[in-house]
Amino acid sequence: IAVDQTGSWLVAGSNNCIVTVWDTGALDQPPQVLVGHSDKVRAAAFVPSTTTLLTAGDDRSIRRWDVQEATGPGIVLTAAADEQRVIALCVAPDGRSVITAGRDHAVRRWTLEGTTLTLEPLVFAAHSQTIRAVSCHSSGRFASLGADGLVMWDLERPPRSGRVVPVGAEVNGIAVRPGVAGDVAVAANDADRGTVVVERPSGDPGEIDLGTTFPFAIAYSRDGELVAVAGDQPAGPDSLAGVAVIYDADTLAEVARTAARPGQTMRAVAVLDASTYATGADGGLIQLSVDGVVREARTESGFGVRALAHTPTGELLVGDEFGALYCYDTADPDRPVGRIDLGRAITSIAVGGDGTVVAGTADGFVAAFIEAIATD
Repeated sequence: IAVDQTGSWLVAGSNNCIVTVWDTGALDQPPQVLVGHSDKVRAAAFVPSTTTLLTAGDDRSIRRWDVQEATGPGIVLTAAADEQRVIALCVAPDGRSVITAGRDHAVRRWTLEGTTLTLEPLVFAAHSQTIRAVSCHSSGRFASLGADGLVMWDLERPPRSGRVVPVGAEVNGIAVRPGVAGDVAVAANDADRGTVVVERPSGDPGEIDLGTTFPFAIAYSRDGELVAVAGDQPAGPDSLAGVAVIYDADTLAEVARTAARPGQTMRAVAVLDASTYATGADGGLIQLSVDGVVREARTESGFGVRALAHTPTGELLVGDEFGALYCYDTADPDRPVGRIDLGRAITSIAVGGDGTVVAGTADGFVAAFIEAIATD
């Protein structure tokens, strides 16, 4: 459906290929019926400040009508607006920019001049599923919504692109090294082995062969001197056990390691220095190494740990599948000193130098805490 800017005209496209037009000031009168599309009409939008209507649908055409003087099949502006079918259409406030999207996952931008619709060469590709709706905010800012999420487009912002680094395996974690080095470490695995690829802007890339260890998490220490990896390794013919390994960030030589009992996968890791680090595993298990002494704790929920991070003052933040965010005193980890329930599985935690905490969840929610949470 669509309504013009003055509220005078209401239109609806339907599965029987027609467009129905009502004069809102005379709803007791029969509506106009516009015939021209050869398949389902899925999108309609008025050109602002006019009675010009654009419609589109499964026949891939975009048609132009004047609802005040509508006769005949309308003007076909294009017969191939999408590789499969058009589901969404909007017109920018300037009346010249038209956005379409649909089944082929692509967003397209057109220029409308009278009865001429010209496709711009750039196709906006970000979605991986059918796009159900688009919204025009200005000639250069628009939004698209699909089953895979919402994308905001702004043509005034410079495009961002990065150099593709082949990993050759399934990526499970990524970490950026603090400081000026700017190294990026990627933890990945294929069917046979795990690996960490370190891309170094200032030099040749490095690689850590994890052998039969499959990584699930990777993190740098706050000073950038160490990089830690947590994951699974074989513990017997039919079992796996969690393992965490700490490496020197420059040489990639192993510095320390710790393991969980069989059957518990390590899915999170955080490191302060070679003797102070933490890992999180299934069943709510937390292993803390403080000055070389390893202690265990468990989340109050008993759900698996999915995220860890140290605060600037040394406390440990823990996020679990239950959606609880805990703060532990690493010197006395028997019970948390603080807890906040987000109600969503927490999959990542980041802490700023000023103590600001940001937590990300499995369903796309982000929570930010401006002050430290290490309080009862």
